[in-house]
Amino acid sequence: MSCKVLVAEDNLRLAELLAEVLYRGGAEVTISDEPAVLKRWIAKATGPIVLDGSVMRQAGYTVKSLPCWAVIFSGDDDLVAEARQAGLRAFLKGDYSSVKELERAVFEQAGERRAVS
Repeated sequence: MSCKVLVAEDNLRLAELLAEVLYRGGAEVTISDEPAVLKRWIAKATGPIVLDGSVMRQAGYTVKSLPCWAVIFSGDDDLVAEARQAGLRAFLKGDYSSVKELERAVFEQAGERRAVS
């Protein structure tokens, strides 16, 4: 069973990397840096979101206004700490182990427990 995942990231190369990791794990991935796409995704409760802080702010969201299935992936230490404090899964960019943990978190948010290699 695959899940639908939105990668809301303004760095296209990073978005493509994350999408590839999630796709190989069995996800159907949409990439967008458009605030309107993020808003529609949240309104329809389509599935997990991997979210960069800049896209979040452009769409008018704060950490506290995000749904529980959002997963923050940011280079901003303060944003990651704030998201974790609010109960969201959050990971720092720039570390391969963070990408693997992010993959695990996305599938957990989708209700699919699986081993991540």
